[in-house]
Amino acid sequence: MFGAVGAGLNLAHGMSGGGGVVRGVVMAVVSVAGVVAHQLVTAAPPRLSRSGRSARRLARQAERRVVRARRSASRSAVVALAADGTARLVYAPGRYLPRRRRLVAAPEPAPLDGWDAALADLLASPAEPNGPDPINGADQGGPDGGSGGVAVAERPSPAPTTPPRPAPKVRQARPVIDPKARVKLTDAEALKAARRLAREHGAPVTAELVRTSLRVGPVRACQLRDQVNREVYGS
Repeated sequence: MFGAVGAGLNLAHGMSGGGGVVRGVVMAVVSVAGVVAHQLVTAAPPRLSRSGRSARRLARQAERRVVRARRSASRSAVVALAADGTARLVYAPGRYLPRRRRLVAAPEPAPLDGWDAALADLLASPAEPNGPDPINGADQGGPDGGSGGVAVAERPSPAPTTPPRPAPKVRQARPVIDPKARVKLTDAEALKAARRLAREHGAPVTAELVRTSLRVGPVRACQLRDQVNREVYGS
């Protein structure tokens, strides 16, 4: 209200003296701009965090549940009339669950057994301060009432340790090299050896037998096989 009055006065002051409508409007807006900005900042509700919004939502749900339960309890309550005609509602105390427009008695919790009851009593009882230990209390003082000594066991001497002896090195035997494998046969010597091999074999020889016996290449073994089989066995 005071802002509107101030805006009107500034509008009239701006328009007086040949100022015009624009000048009056500008002066009116400037006069109430600070008040309007302050109201916008203070009137806006504070922005809550996620936990704050959750707490507010749970509080509203609990409040609605309480109101619904009280409404249902008032409908099912007994009316007690006094001698002077006044009335009051009498409620039956207990545990109830709201079900639409009425209250339903909630099931009673299961009774505790012996172990659970003893544990609950132990947790509920206050802790008692521990007194002096009657067994170890006599050992705390010496014969003259002073502090007694404490026997300390001697540290056992470490057992002598001998470093393990290194395992003896085993020399690996050198492979035996056949001296004949290093000798390269000439063509005449190879042919002579192939003939002797064919006679000792008693049957036509194969290229594999010639190659392994004379240590020649596969091509040379095939040539020697064909030649000695043709000369010795005519095949």
